[in-house]
Amino acid sequence: MKLPLEIPTHEEDVMIAAGIASDPDTYESFDAEILSMRPVQKSSMDELATKSDLRELKLELMAEIKLNRWMLALVVAATVLPALKTLLGW
Repeated sequence: MKLPLEIPTHEEDVMIAAGIASDPDTYESFDAEILSMRPVQKSSMDELATKSDLRELKLELMAEIKLNRWMLALVVAATVLPALKTLLGW
């Protein structure tokens, strides 16, 4: 059930504004202040990653990890095997 929107009268609006002004934990935002927040919000939204971005990054990282494992194996083979041959007298 949709409730009808009730626009406060001028007197009610004055009472609401007085209540907001008397509450130390809140204040009424002004249009200029709200408009100044929009660019910050937009720039923050540009930095958010989607699930697709994260999946793509995960795939890239997994490929790099596999490449690094192969590179490490080659380095170990090139350095450790000759040392083992020398020590074992092969």
